[in-house]
Amino acid sequence: MATAAVRAEPDIFFDKLRRATSRALLLNYAGVVAPLAVSRGPAMAYPRIPDLLDCIMSTCQTRVVLISNRPARELARLLGLGRHPEIWGTHGLEHLDADGRYERKYLNVRGKKGAVRAILSELGPDAAVAYIGDDARDEEVFRALHGHCLTVLVQPVYRFTAAQMWLRSPSDVLQFLVDWLRACGGDM
Repeated sequence: MATAAVRAEPDIFFDKLRRATSRALLLNYAGVVAPLAVSRGPAMAYPRIPDLLDCIMSTCQTRVVLISNRPARELARLLGLGRHPEIWGTHGLEHLDADGRYERKYLNVRGKKGAVRAILSELGPDAAVAYIGDDARDEEVFRALHGHCLTVLVQPVYRFTAAQMWLRSPSDVLQFLVDWLRACGGDM
């Protein structure tokens, strides 16, 4: 199981995931799927993460959603996959669905929190959902999702957080994704 639980029992979440008929995995791109870029240059995903996300989408019946401050179409190219997950770009103001349909969104609540609320409104109440973020801007999302899904902070050094779980490194994120695949009976 993924390491370093803060205030959550990962086993409880993964048990819910195992039984769920609806699943969604929401991930911040920079700092979770890819390293934080110092400049605005390409931020390629960590090795193995795109392949694991592809396996989760194709064998776990999971809605995988990336949320980023980068433009949605740019993110689709950076992943390097034949098919891409759903992407909310430019802090949730752009939406690129998994079929390639693009639209600009004008959310009542701008930014990540608005995008996440829009996604959750489309899921059933029994959906198993996890949101994985990495920075202070994710704290607002962690607080808004309290009690609705598993919230996970990715940071090398622990800091006070509203997230329920703490992962230290990209290797911990990889393990979390492997645990997700195992829980839902997916193939690697």
